Formats: sequence, C-alpha cells, structure tokens
Amino acid sequence: MMLNNYHTLEKKSFDETTGTVEYPWYRVKEHFTREILAEGTGMFITMAFLNGVVSQVVLGGATHGDYSHINLGVGLAFMMGIHTCGGISGAHLNPAVTIALAVHGRFEWKKVPLYIVAQLIGAFLGAAVVFAIYYPSFNEFDAGRSIAKSAGIFATYPIDLYAQNLFSAFLCEFFGTALLVFAIFSLDDPTNMPTNPIMKPLTVALVLVMIGMSFGLPTGYALNPARDLGPRIFTAVAGWGVGVFTAANYYFLIPIFAPIVGAIAGGGAYMVTIYNHHDQHDDLKALKVLGESRGYQAQSTIYVYGWWIAPAVLLTLYLVRVYYLNAFHIITYGLGIYLLNLFIGFLSPQINPDTEGGPVLPSTNSEEFCPFSRSFSRSLSSVFWPILLMYFILLFTLTMKRQIKHMCKHNYIRAVVQWQASAQGLQVETEQPRYEAVASPSPPSTVQMEVLST
Repeated sequence: MMLNNYHTLEKKSFDETTGTVEYPWYRVKEHFTREILAEGTGMFITMAFLNGVVSQVVLGGATHGDYSHINLGVGLAFMMGIHTCGGISGAHLNPAVTIALAVHGRFEWKKVPLYIVAQLIGAFLGAAVVFAIYYPSFNEFDAGRSIAKSAGIFATYPIDLYAQNLFSAFLCEFFGTALLVFAIFSLDDPTNMPTNPIMKPLTVALVLVMIGMSFGLPTGYALNPARDLGPRIFTAVAGWGVGVFTAANYYFLIPIFAPIVGAIAGGGAYMVTIYNHHDQHDDLKALKVLGESRGYQAQSTIYVYGWWIAPAVLLTLYLVRVYYLNAFHIITYGLGIYLLNLFIGFLSPQINPDTEGGPVLPSTNSEEFCPFSRSFSRSLSSVFWPILLMYFILLFTLTMKRQIKHMCKHNYIRAVVQWQASAQGLQVETEQPRYEAVASPSPPSTVQMEVLST
C-alpha cells in the first residue's frame, strides 16, 4: 500500500489555474542532487547489510553462520542497494563501476567525483551503524581492537598480513572486478540478451556470490574501492588506528586501484569481444530481438499448466529437503523475501506513460486520486489470473474477517439452508390437497357393494 500512495504523499497542493504542483519545502528539486542522495543512501543500505552479516558470523562464532552465509549476505546486500536507488542514480554503488562507465562513454565525467564521494560517505556511515549495534560484542570479542583479529570485519585484508608479495592479491581483485563489470555490461546490452529490470539486481547478486565462492580466499574480494576505503577510514577513527593503512605493506592501496583497473578492463573486454560485433547500431536489430522475445513469450503461453506445476514440484522438493536436513534456513529466508518482493512489485500499480502521461492529479471537486494503470501482455493473462484470484481471496478474507466470524457464530448458512428446506416442505403440503381433490375416486369394494344393495 505504501507503494501505491507514494505519489500522493509527496504532493502538497495542486493549482488548476497554473497547472503546477507545490511540493514540500524539504524536497530536493535538482535532479543531479537527487541522484547523489540516492547513490549515498543505496551505498549505506548495502554496507549496513554487508558489514552486519560479517559481524554476526565473526562475532557469533560457528553458531551464527559461516563463510557461505557471508557470500550470500554480500550478494543480497548489493541486491537491496540496487533496488533502493537503481531507478534514480543507476545504482553504481562502486567507484570502479562509475569510472568504467565513464571511460567507455556510458556516464558523464562531471558526475563521477560526487558519485564517488556519496559512495564513500554511505559506506562510512553503514560501517558506523553496524559498529554501534555490535559495540558490546566487539568489546567482548576484541577489546584491544586488533587488526589481525577484528579489523577484517569492516575492511578487506590479505589472507597473510605479513606477506610481502602482493601480486596475487592484486590479480585477484583485478580479475574479480573485471568479471563483475563484464557481467554488468552484458546485462545492460539490449541487443545481446534482454533482461527484465527486476531480474538485474538478482543477477548481479548471484555474480557476486559466485565471485566470493570462487576467488574470495586471497583477499576477501573487495572489488569496490568505496566498500573497502569507507569502512577502513571508520576503523581508523574507531580505535584500530592508522595501522589499518600500513598493515600488510600498505595493502589498502590494492582494493582501491586494482578494482578500478579491473573494471575498465572488464568493460573494455566486453566491448571488444561482444558489443562491437553486434549489428545493433541500426534499430532493426533491436526490433528483431524484441520481436523474437515476444514471439517466444506468445508460444510459451501454451504451457500454462507447466508454468505452475513445475515450480510447485521443485519448490515442494526443496522444502522437503530443508525440513529433513534441517539446513539452508538463511538461503530459504532470503529466497522467500525476494519472491515476496517480486509478488508485491507485480501487484503494485505502475504508471503507464502511454495511457496516462504521468501521475493523474486530483480535482478540486472530488479530492480523489485516479488510480494508476498497469498493463501486461494479454498472452500472460492465463498465467497470472490465479495470482490475482488468490490475492482477491486473501484481501476479502482479511477485510471481512469480522463479518465472516459473526456469520459462522450465528450459523447464518445453516439457517438459510433450513429456511429453504422448510419453505419447500410448506409448498409441498399446500399443493397436496389440490392434488387429492382432483384425483379420480377408487372403485368401491365388495363390502361397500353389499351395503349399497341392502
């Protein structure tokens, strides 16, 4: 419901004579400022979840998760950050990504410095909030603020703090970031394999999980200068000291420069190997790809029952496995939250600029907002109607719960059935005499004949 009322809450009044809308005084009017604010907020959300999951696993010991939970938490953290600001700032959430986009002509250079500043501030504040929440646990776990013991909760360090050869660490950060940006460029290529915008955050999250599971051991896979430098600055002022910068032969420089170089290389690799060899520079290629995707969508609608039965069977098998193995609870929780987010996003009305041209403002007579329109392919109506039916039943049950309980308590349904039965019985009784009156008399018996003759 909050999604539906977003546009109604931010408007203060509408002047029909001038056709202008007066917004609250605190609303940021300049679009670039809104982008910076959104980017910093998205980075704050991301780092709060990221540092939070690492803190819980490290401070809680083996009873509160392991390395797999950290990998999953990192992916979900960036997924939530992308959902937070993706529609406003593009959700770079990474100075390396911002610089790579600018180098390859996909982002304006004049925006790069403030984007990086917003990302650093968001990461710093996210680490500060997590430290405040886990402050008692930090004092119990490492009261002396040792770099080797607890500084890695916020920033990344090599597996061996005393190693002098940092080439493998640089290569790990370089290659991991290159893979990440390569995947991001492929997702943003409309003529390669078009991706639903809702699926992009999940895809990026899965890429991060795979990088962590494949190349996380040597360095902790920062892949992001802001993700490492922001919390590192916080640890320097929160008790760990300047040693966080000098540790491991000034290792802090590697998570800054290696991801930037790797991001530029990863984006360039995609441009050289795939993007520049497309025929998409004329619009016919893009229209062909779009038409093929719609044709596949239309053909796939004949498998409506398969669309429902197959996921239901797989989900049942997965839940049975979770129940009997008594494991995968955090993964199941994260998957459930994401599916719920998709379900709410599908049911939430959206603005259709083709029919509305933007939000419909209220009139002075009714003071009611016209509902936003949402359209989806008619070919998918046979697939989505059970969801809408279930949603209607759920809302009807919740809103009419009190009335339904009252009807059940006083046996409304039984009373109606009994009344109908009694009404039918009364009708039969009233019709029976008329049937006997017109019926033909039975022939007289032998005794009656003798009496009549006498």
